[in-house]
Amino acid sequence: MGQLEFRLATPEDSTDLAVVLEQPLNECRATVEQWLEYSRVWLATDGGTLLGFAVTDQSFFGNEFVELVRVLPAARRRGVASGLLAAVGAARRTPKLFTSTNLSNHPMQLVLATLGWTSSGIVYGLDDGDPELFYQAPSH
Repeated sequence: MGQLEFRLATPEDSTDLAVVLEQPLNECRATVEQWLEYSRVWLATDGGTLLGFAVTDQSFFGNEFVELVRVLPAARRRGVASGLLAAVGAARRTPKLFTSTNLSNHPMQLVLATLGWTSSGIVYGLDDGDPELFYQAPSH
């Protein structure tokens, strides 16, 4: 892998986002278009190839929230998710930044712990039998 680059997505990135979602664009078009219109979508690229993305919005009690981090399977464990979260953190629009992940998602929990995110709560009932863990990014 070469040098990772991070940038905000544009509507022209729709097809590439669908590839990372591992869905045909016609199946996820509404979701992708909604993200591009109402949220911020950060891309991680290497030599122009999209490896992953993160979606943020400001709907979490007025704070910025990382709604989704998705990395292509072939690019996992190479710092893509960490880089995306660092880029989002550096460009945050609110003093506080939050995210969540399922209790079963140990790789994401490890990424968050490595980056210094701290536990800020747990919610039961969103996914049956798999509580949602909430985290706050370190201050910047």
